[in-house]
Amino acid sequence: MTLRSMTGFGSSSVVSGRIKIDAEIKSVNSRFLDLSCRVPPPLSAVEPEISKLVRGRLARGRVELFVVRTVVSAEQSRPTFNPAAFEDLFSVSKEALTAAGIDWRAHLPQLAFALLSRREVIESTAADDALLQPLPEEPALVLAVVEQALAQLLSMREEEGRSLTAELIR
Repeated sequence: MTLRSMTGFGSSSVVSGRIKIDAEIKSVNSRFLDLSCRVPPPLSAVEPEISKLVRGRLARGRVELFVVRTVVSAEQSRPTFNPAAFEDLFSVSKEALTAAGIDWRAHLPQLAFALLSRREVIESTAADDALLQPLPEEPALVLAVVEQALAQLLSMREEEGRSLTAELIR
């Protein structure tokens, strides 16, 4: 019988077009399988499949899995400022604060920051907006990257198990 450690780490990444998917998985000792999976919102639909994949390969350990989705671009897209939207929102905000009996001038930095955080004031390019939704091939990419990271984790667990066996025998 081969011993396996419950401690391990694995990572993997893939780039497809303008999308980069990274997966990192780590595990520590735990009597039962305790899986924590963090997946970005555009890929949340894949989370049950990821969980099934991990649970099919691991039986014990506290396992943390992180998946990161990054939009990669050859040229950096530059956001644009929409002054008309800013002015409209600023005017409405001033009126609302004044009607509520609040001196908007005393809160000008917070008000300006809040308005500049609005999507319609600072606009991204339409191409970048389209990438907010997952591409059709992304679920398969995510599962492949998680599988590769999981394979590294299992390899590390087996290597550590061999070291533990040698230590026990010695």
